[in-house]
Amino acid sequence: MQSKINQFSCEPNRHHKSSINSISLTALVITCERVELLKKCLQSLSGWATNVVVGINGQDKESLLFCKNQNYDFESFHFVELEACTPAAARNCLLKYAKDDWVYFIDDDAEVTDMAKSELKKLIRSNSPAEIIGGPNLTPNASNMFQRASGVALSSRFGSFLSAGRYRADGAPRLTDDRDMILCNMVVNRHAISNHRFKEHLVCNEENWLLQEMQENGNKIYYDPKFFVFHERRKSIFSFFKQVLKYGIGRGQNTRGRPKSMRWPHCFPSLCLVLGFISIFSAISSGNIYWLFPFFLYIPTSVCAGLFASGRMKETLSIGVFSMVIFPVIHIAYGLGFIRGFLKREISI
Repeated sequence: MQSKINQFSCEPNRHHKSSINSISLTALVITCERVELLKKCLQSLSGWATNVVVGINGQDKESLLFCKNQNYDFESFHFVELEACTPAAARNCLLKYAKDDWVYFIDDDAEVTDMAKSELKKLIRSNSPAEIIGGPNLTPNASNMFQRASGVALSSRFGSFLSAGRYRADGAPRLTDDRDMILCNMVVNRHAISNHRFKEHLVCNEENWLLQEMQENGNKIYYDPKFFVFHERRKSIFSFFKQVLKYGIGRGQNTRGRPKSMRWPHCFPSLCLVLGFISIFSAISSGNIYWLFPFFLYIPTSVCAGLFASGRMKETLSIGVFSMVIFPVIHIAYGLGFIRGFLKREISI
């Protein structure tokens, strides 16, 4: 896929000063029309990442102007203007600019923490236990009520099932598989990824396919709860619904393309969605309220899951109650997305 329009390089920074946490690492960032978030992201990488490559995915004059004039502390800064394409295609284009031993994938709305910088340095300098290292993305402290509630819901097993570790600092460091990894905070050994590329037809979840292939080739995946970023949550229920819909589509595409990767929790929201429609139709047609029993079971389960998750995440009671409203949004969006992704390989969204 030829997606590149223009490429630019800034002159090497002769005044670059490596911090005590700096390592040989190239950070790859995809962005479009989110320049204020991009500034925060690059600020968090400044003085830590050796080199940074930004892909401007689509027409975005403001981000282009900012990148031309940025003055953060990197050894080198490179940016590429791309035709609008899938994130997978954009990342494939940027990968060839990675020259360091390690490649760091981070989203433009994420900020790497000092703890994560220190933890990654320790892991790599003590002979990394794996070729892929990742950790959770947590809700920023300054988030509004909806963002905090959605963060709590995503951190719950009831909300994210097998992937809850992506949204909370979960347990001890461990060898794992793709379920704990998320592309907004993932480091990969450049030599290990050199023979692999993201599948460009995937709407989302492209890291899962890649990691499954790499693991099959003998590469190890390591999850460290201390290696975390703060990740901006969606600010409205509509944008959140669209985000989770894309997650479902990507997982559906992944399941269709790699059937052996399927686990039953991936299908659970879709099955519940079908069951819900059957229950409502049967209750209306028969006049028997007992057909709505699944909903009577779902509501208290949502309440308990929200309160439990909010307590674990040290959130307020009101956030826990609010998060119960987020659960059906997650389940409906993911369920619809999974069905759509599974039934149709190529999707535009």
